[in-house]
Amino acid sequence: MPNIEEIAVAEWQSYIGNLAMEEVRKRFQPQEIEAFELFRAGRPFNEVTDVIGLPVNTVGVYKKRVQNALTKEVGRLDYDLG
Repeated sequence: MPNIEEIAVAEWQSYIGNLAMEEVRKRFQPQEIEAFELFRAGRPFNEVTDVIGLPVNTVGVYKKRVQNALTKEVGRLDYDLG
């Protein structure tokens, strides 16, 4: 059974992740966010490219850009709020 500290850390990480994603959404086009979210949901690469309707390279770039922005935003928020 997890202790209270583990629960608090998990809640904090979830909170920061959600805040970061809200900010990142403002910086990207809906199609870029959709590609990232499909990957995050565990959809295979070929399925994501079919859903988005764009070339493999483009979808890969979208994923990487959003992922990098999200990582930076999580770090910034954790520093600012932590």
